Amino acid sequence: MADIRKRSAVSRQHRLLGLFLSIPLLAWMISAFVLHYYGLVMPNGLQGVYDLKPWNSVPAELSQVRIAPTELLKKLRSEHNLERIYTMKLQAYGPHIWYIVQPDPFAQGMVFDANSGERLDPLSGALLRAVADEALAGTRAEHSREVYEYHRDYRQRDLPALAFTMTGEQPTELVLLRATGRTLRRSDNQALGFNWWYKVLHVFQWGNSMAVFTTVLYILAALVVVLAVFGLRLWYWRRGRPGEFYSKPGMRVRLWHRRLGLVIGSLLIVQMLLGAYMWLSLGPLQDPFRGKDSFNNDWSFGIATTDSLAHPAVVLQHVGQAAEGGQPVQVIQWRRILDHDYWLIQKRRDEPPVLFDAETGAIPGELTPEQAGEAARQLVAGMPDFEFRGKTSYYYNDFNRKIPAYHYRFADPAATDIFVARASGDIISRRPRFWRAFSPILMFHAYAFTGNKVVDTLVLTLFQFSLLGLITTGLLLARKPKSSKKNG
Repeated sequence: MADIRKRSAVSRQHRLLGLFLSIPLLAWMISAFVLHYYGLVMPNGLQGVYDLKPWNSVPAELSQVRIAPTELLKKLRSEHNLERIYTMKLQAYGPHIWYIVQPDPFAQGMVFDANSGERLDPLSGALLRAVADEALAGTRAEHSREVYEYHRDYRQRDLPALAFTMTGEQPTELVLLRATGRTLRRSDNQALGFNWWYKVLHVFQWGNSMAVFTTVLYILAALVVVLAVFGLRLWYWRRGRPGEFYSKPGMRVRLWHRRLGLVIGSLLIVQMLLGAYMWLSLGPLQDPFRGKDSFNNDWSFGIATTDSLAHPAVVLQHVGQAAEGGQPVQVIQWRRILDHDYWLIQKRRDEPPVLFDAETGAIPGELTPEQAGEAARQLVAGMPDFEFRGKTSYYYNDFNRKIPAYHYRFADPAATDIFVARASGDIISRRPRFWRAFSPILMFHAYAFTGNKVVDTLVLTLFQFSLLGLITTGLLLARKPKSSKKNG
């Protein structure tokens, strides 16, 4: 009698949980299909494919600025109490010419007018609009909205930014860092659609409180696991039922529900656990997932504010005044890498810079693997040893393309893989062990086992339709009169 009451209680709880969870399960099923569709049609993932403007719309001569770099260094020391900076860059946006100073490798940056010396950051909406108008070929900024954006390069988690709706040849949402105008994200209509379905119906992030909606998501995932465990327990208790029992009127639905539940319930338990891990990676634990735990906040190198830097006119005498089509040089950057001064010159904005030796004017073009590795080591907490893994190319958001890079693995606690731009020594990406474990889990979660889009789509479709059958038969059983339920 006690066993019968126990089974009856489990059956009732299973039924009530199934009714409650049918809506989130349907939301997960539908959104998974939509996300898979977007994954098939987006040629470059969420990064999209964009043509960046190669040149500023105003042919500004960087050599004509009134404020010299050395003068700005003195200002940084006297007015901002900075003893050193990581890098200084000179660039024009429309009619504006600015110095963009990175006071340390993980700070947002400071902007100064190159003709008046006035500090401009955080940039006004009008100045950011000028930056947006120079970002994408054949595209102009329309209305904007204030947002906060996550970016793996910065110490601060939520960065003040402005999101512009861009119209023209490349309609998109362009998110610019409020401090310097750096592009944090480009999202075309497909990427925006993906993000909407992912946030609203897949991880239920309906607001800005990550703690609240993470709790909601995890409660729902836990309840699905409980639902599946209850169902498997009921299957175990009833596994000896004779076949003729299910030939009775109305019992075929129960038979299909049991058969589907045995397989799909087991898979749902796995999927909920994998999904919970993935959301930890992309949400609450995004900092260690993105490698921010490896930031070396005790850095002690860079350009001293007591140094002298070559005037832009002197730099351009060595590197050449004009770029392609008679356009002026677009960007000059002053860098100290391993106690040696370099100029990083961009004659086109949509291409990586060329490395010049500031002392000799020679063109090494790029750093050696040893130089780039040592430069990266200074930016890793504890400055651990590293292993060179080879030359490669890696996607860099600033140019919206893959650029030549070096791959290293560092002997820090997270065994972090670090990808370094060959030309500049900039760290493009940090991929700790936490990140590297994500790919096979994502593969299983998305049923992308073969790499063949047709086969993987069929496998996912089979799972999703089986889940739909499980939900449908469960709802049909829940509607049966109590007299029928007693037969179960």
